[in-house]
Parts: sequence; structure tokens; C-alpha cells
Amino acid sequence: MKYSYVIWDIDGTLLDTREGVVSATAHTLEQLGYSSAKAKEVVSFPKIKDAFQKLFQMTEEQARKATDLFRDRYKEFDLLKAVPYDGIYDVMEHLRENGVKQAIATNKRQDYTTRLCIHFGFDQYCHPIYGTDHDGLLTKDKLILACLEWWKGTDPAITSRQIVMVGDTSGDKEAAGKAGIDFIGVNYGFGFQNVDGYVPSAKALKEFL
Repeated sequence: MKYSYVIWDIDGTLLDTREGVVSATAHTLEQLGYSSAKAKEVVSFPKIKDAFQKLFQMTEEQARKATDLFRDRYKEFDLLKAVPYDGIYDVMEHLRENGVKQAIATNKRQDYTTRLCIHFGFDQYCHPIYGTDHDGLLTKDKLILACLEWWKGTDPAITSRQIVMVGDTSGDKEAAGKAGIDFIGVNYGFGFQNVDGYVPSAKALKEFL
């Protein structure tokens, strides 16, 4: 194995969460009197509040209200409308069998993250599992560093060269760089598309890890 520790993103990497996110977004926009024609475009944004501001020209206050409405809808009705990418469990099992430690660092809120991981069984493979706080102040690079600190509790000799972040967006890549670890990009998610040297499918991840 190339790495001893793997940190996973969720949206667009472990799970195809497009259906639930788009559904909750469309509902939110309709409730606020906006057209939902661009609802599908929000999946390319790491934070829903940024999507509301940039795609629909909402003010800070309007975007905050929309985000609250989205979260209520998403949590109650749309969170579990997700599908694990074909082959991802085989990859995670392969890593576990080879002694590779796995964790999750995602921009999803911690309560969403915990529920998803338990529902889809990712908690059987990943420790720790970190999502962001309610206000989204915990950035991805801070979550990655939190994973490193957690692992140092059991392996004080861990080095950044042993660790890799797997994600589907430039935000994931930038966060890995800030945290000083390697990055593997996937082309099958929401962000990257046909980037040379990136992973074409979840099944192919074994070759890169």
C-alpha cells in the first residue's frame, strides 16, 4: 500500500448525494419564491450558503435564511437519498484488510455526517469521523488536522507522508495542501471532470492507494 492513512471526503467521493441536495434546494427556493431551475448547480459548491449567494444573488441575510430552510428540509426528508459509489465498499474493505487506517473529513455538518456514516456503514471502517460545526467555521483543512491529531494518539510517529486525502473538488485539494498531506482526486464526483491522473471510478481507487 502507498499510504498508511486515508482521509475520505463524503459528497462526490463516498456517496452520490446529488438527489437529496437538489431536492432540498429546489424545495427551499420554491418556499422563498425563487425559480428552482438552477437547483442542480448547487452540488458543485462545498457550502450551500455560498451557492445561494452566488447562484441566486442573495444577500448575506437572505442566504442565511435559505440555508436554515435547506437544512431543516434536508435533515428531515432528503439526507438519506444518497447512493454509495459502485465499488467503494470493496476499496474500504481492501484498505482495512491491509492495515490502512481510514477517517472522514467533510464539510457536511457533524450531525448529518454521523447519521450518514452509521446508515451506510462507513463507521465500520473510519475512525475518526469529522464534519463541520453548525456555522461552518471548521474548514476542511482544520478537519484534516483534527484527524491527524486523533491518529497521533495511537501512533505518535505518524508523518504527513503516510497520509492522503481523497476528494472530488479543488477545495479538497487545497485543504490537503494546507494540512501538508498528499491528495488524490476523483473524476466521478461533483467537482473534477476528466482531469489527467485522477481516478476515473471508485473501483479504480485501489490502484491509487
